[in-house]
Amino acid sequence: MNSRVTSRKEIISFILSILLFLSIVSFPTLKANAAGTVDDFVERCYTVTLERSSDPAGFADWKSQLFNGKSVGVNVAYGFLFSQEYTNKNKSNEAYVTDLYMLFMGREPDEAGFNDWVGQLNAGKPRVEVFAGFANSQEFYNICSDYGITAGRFVVGYDRYQVNNVNLFVERLYKTCLGRRGDKDGQRNWVEKLLKREITGVECARSFIQSSEYVNKGLTDDEYVENLYIAMMGRNSDAGGKANWVNGLSSGSKTRDEVFEGFANSSEFGTICANYKIEKGSYKAQNISIKNRTQTAITGNLNNPQSAWIKTSAVYQEYSFYNPIPYEIRLEEYYNGSQANYLVSYENRFNTTPNSSQQWLLMKFYLKNNGSETLEASDIVSPSAYYPNFYTRTGASLAIADNAVFSKDRSGMSQYNLSLEPGAGGYFWIGILVPSDVDYPYIKISNGYDGGSRKALYAWLDTKPIN
Repeated sequence: MNSRVTSRKEIISFILSILLFLSIVSFPTLKANAAGTVDDFVERCYTVTLERSSDPAGFADWKSQLFNGKSVGVNVAYGFLFSQEYTNKNKSNEAYVTDLYMLFMGREPDEAGFNDWVGQLNAGKPRVEVFAGFANSQEFYNICSDYGITAGRFVVGYDRYQVNNVNLFVERLYKTCLGRRGDKDGQRNWVEKLLKREITGVECARSFIQSSEYVNKGLTDDEYVENLYIAMMGRNSDAGGKANWVNGLSSGSKTRDEVFEGFANSSEFGTICANYKIEKGSYKAQNISIKNRTQTAITGNLNNPQSAWIKTSAVYQEYSFYNPIPYEIRLEEYYNGSQANYLVSYENRFNTTPNSSQQWLLMKFYLKNNGSETLEASDIVSPSAYYPNFYTRTGASLAIADNAVFSKDRSGMSQYNLSLEPGAGGYFWIGILVPSDVDYPYIKISNGYDGGSRKALYAWLDTKPIN
């Protein structure tokens, strides 16, 4: 009996000693999917790169940068891997790559990947470029998400601190406009375009505000204005200012686009852009007085085009045996040059990249069916070569090299997706790849049928903006 008790005590004592040992010993393997806090992420960087525990001052500084939104994950990782302390270790290329795997992927290297990266370094590839390959990986994005921080995008060839600023600007728009952390591909697109100065801060913000994700939130006028104060001014609204904007929207004297213009051109948004060291830009909304105007399509020739920006009433009837369908059409948005090129590439990465003599034109239309039969948007405006709608300002049919495919913000909104029942209205987008010297083309639209001459009638609309 006593021997059994003694044996049992010895077993329990042995188990407790093992558990104590396990609690003291730290193992080097850090799992990529281990959820943690900002504190854990910082300590992880010390352990993997500097092979030591954090010092109080350094830990507090890195934690503050991450916790207070002053730095993204890739910037912190850069700070460790290119610190003087890490450099002084004089690690071999093999050791450097192993550290990258452990820090950015949370695992030991796989043989094929390890050999490839080491081979590139041995062939003269700079360490910072290999760093970028790991920093921009999906694995690191997932690790940062697990720790509740923003991974960010690292772009070689730009000042590290400027890259960090742009990352923070983009992440700020994701959080204030969409209420979420930026997705990996979206972060990459916006950060690179801002760094290359292909878009301005205003253009980036407008893309968020006009994205389908934002629109689908269904904000009331009051909520929309309050959100603009937060996103574009970095503060809550003041009662008087908010009442002015909301009253303008509710009375119909202003559109949401005009309200956005007021915030986009404010000195407060200018200060935000300056703080992040990006170009602010400016914005001009289509005047409400123009959007409220209407006109009846006039059958004619290129010498007398009407403005596409004014709601135009016309009739669709291509053949005598078709029933006439009255409709209304208006051009809502128009992009060309570098901005259109960016928006189209963002929508679908397989869309054609323009060469030096090409550009994308991107247009948004409003269409309403006032008839008694179904109306297809593609019957009214289409880039089809068989029934051309787009012409140069000299009257030649516009040479269209390709049509844009929309897979993100404008997904399901091409001319082929809009079919209107009687009395219904809706929006659609068209993207066409054209010569770079095309400024504002004319659009030929159906305007009835002449039974005497047995010919379809057309009216001409000018896409050039008007005041």
